[in-house]
Amino acid sequence: MTLRLLLAIPTLDRGGPDRVFADLLHHFDRGRIRPGVFVTSAGGYHFERLPDDVTVLVNGSRQPLNGKYPITGLVQAARSFRPDVILSTLRMVQTTSAARPFLRDVAHMARVANQVGDQFDDIASHNRARAEAARRMTRISLRLADHVVCQSHRMAADLRRSGFTCATTVIGNGIDADGIPAPDERAENPLRGSPRLLFVGRLVPQKGVDVLIEAFRLAAPTYPGAVLTIVGDGPKKADLRSQVEDAGLGARIDFAGQLTDPYPYFRGADVLIAPSRYEGFSNTVLEALVCGTPVITTADAGAGDEVVRPGFNGQLAATADPALVAEAIGRQLSQPHGRGSTSQATSPAGSPRPVWPASTRRSPPQCSSTDVTGAARAGVPSR
Repeated sequence: MTLRLLLAIPTLDRGGPDRVFADLLHHFDRGRIRPGVFVTSAGGYHFERLPDDVTVLVNGSRQPLNGKYPITGLVQAARSFRPDVILSTLRMVQTTSAARPFLRDVAHMARVANQVGDQFDDIASHNRARAEAARRMTRISLRLADHVVCQSHRMAADLRRSGFTCATTVIGNGIDADGIPAPDERAENPLRGSPRLLFVGRLVPQKGVDVLIEAFRLAAPTYPGAVLTIVGDGPKKADLRSQVEDAGLGARIDFAGQLTDPYPYFRGADVLIAPSRYEGFSNTVLEALVCGTPVITTADAGAGDEVVRPGFNGQLAATADPALVAEAIGRQLSQPHGRGSTSQATSPAGSPRPVWPASTRRSPPQCSSTDVTGAARAGVPSR
């Protein structure tokens, strides 16, 4: 039996979930899966690169609210594609759950993007009413799902602590190593300084860039030649620039902006630092490790302590605290080989990390099209 699987996501541009879903669509076993994808709007980096055999369905409904939560559009797409299972992420989880009365013979798998408890706490710090509304909406949506995919064991535990009793499967993210541009050996290193520290990501409170700037201030006197480069954009950019200037670090912290190709930066860095306050499964961490660059990340955020092995492919800070991150920077930069001892992404057991095409190894965390296929088949209702 070939499973008809429809992936539902707002866009397929350059976001982390966008890349994960695009990789799945490229690597599903076509003997087992007939893939389709439903998006709110056409266009985007990964949208333009989809395989020709993927059925692409774009929201065609013009009813009110159907831009953000395209319930009518999803129902129309499902009736056209006739999926056995819908796998949704981001706000499409709420959309698919709301459409369930009209999709009675279709199973729903929901992929949560972050640790929901910490995400609600983050929202509550700014707007308690909004956080409670989001909590209730998420609880209802996940209760209506047949199965929930978590990207790390910490995320699954966070769901249980937050009162969610849904059935879960842990499937970490993967990375298409063959899709990473080959290095240009003639190109100059885009980073300056010695050592060269790097952050890549959205400039939002969740990612802890303010924590990193303070940690760099604490570590800077020990490493007078060190320069931190911040790659990315976001609503906190102006605040972060002000923090840098107030700390007197304007000459030692560079803002590189949003890049279409960050891989020369990954390869050029001595260490990538990802001090997230909470997380799902950081694609940036995977990309750095695949490029052979060690990583410092927070142990209590998503899959951080499931991916990084201290002293082997990076260091862990217990939480997003500037002093702890600064200590982790010191531990990493004191490694015998300077850049660290990693030359490949690794599993917790130390074996080469499974990357696309999907491996049959079961060393968690890994994401493979085989894992998603198995979870999807488990959720198919009997006919």
